[in-house]
Amino acid sequence: MIIANHCHVWPYEYSPERSIKALVKDLIKFHIDGAVVYPPIPPFKDDIKKYFIDGNQNKWIIQEVKKFDKILIPWCTIDINDDPLSEIEEAYSLGCRGFKMHPQSQGFKPNEEKMFPIYEKIEDIGLPILFHAGYHGPKPWITLPRYFDKVAQIFPKLKIIIEHMGMPFYNESVIVAVHRKNVYLGLTRMIRVDSLYKLRIKEDVGNIRMMILEDGDEIFLPQSVYLDLNKLEDYIKNIGSDKFIWGLDWPYSRRPDIYIEVINSLQLSYIAKNNILGENILKLSGVKRLVAEY
Repeated sequence: MIIANHCHVWPYEYSPERSIKALVKDLIKFHIDGAVVYPPIPPFKDDIKKYFIDGNQNKWIIQEVKKFDKILIPWCTIDINDDPLSEIEEAYSLGCRGFKMHPQSQGFKPNEEKMFPIYEKIEDIGLPILFHAGYHGPKPWITLPRYFDKVAQIFPKLKIIIEHMGMPFYNESVIVAVHRKNVYLGLTRMIRVDSLYKLRIKEDVGNIRMMILEDGDEIFLPQSVYLDLNKLEDYIKNIGSDKFIWGLDWPYSRRPDIYIEVINSLQLSYIAKNNILGENILKLSGVKRLVAEY
């Protein structure tokens, strides 16, 4: 079973091309069994907030997923500057299966003590947190993998996903995952694909040097900063496939077939690949199985 973790969605009225309907079309197109979906991450502007139920992004995502509950798993987001503890309790009562947090865009460092009550509450209800980690503007260095080590140690029952494996600090994220039973590693948009696909240099996007597929529909950072496949295979064989979770980062990536093919090209067992491509995120989400009905 293939589950696309890490899918961002917006209300159809606000952005049709980034809506749940658009995501489901892509899942059908690429024969993917299901997806984990997130609502927008606070803070957000009133021009999008008006489309949420009672202005609440989590009520909105839970309601929208009910229309596709055979294939979609709802995770929620938290406004850390409002009333996060009440928001967590409400999201849990509505059926939330996990939380997505983005330290750079939300303005916090993962190991800041002001975040500890939030972690404690999420640990108490037994749900996981996926953190964006690794280089990312405007504060690129606040999510080094080492900062999650303290969090994992203080909250040993809190399941933590270090997304993007802290790109490009892969070894550091592995060290944390080796020492902390409750830490998992997200494989989202940071695996080298140029062994199977031809890329070319794209004109700079702002100040960033980019590459693009020759067919022109998927953009990457230079492949040299992504994780080499031999190294990824070595990590998985040495610390276990149960620690790794593939994610898509939809709609920023709309070619899941690329990453699925690359993972399937690794010299791993069927069970290991199955864990990475779906079983691990199902387990963390507390979902036994999805039954795709399109």
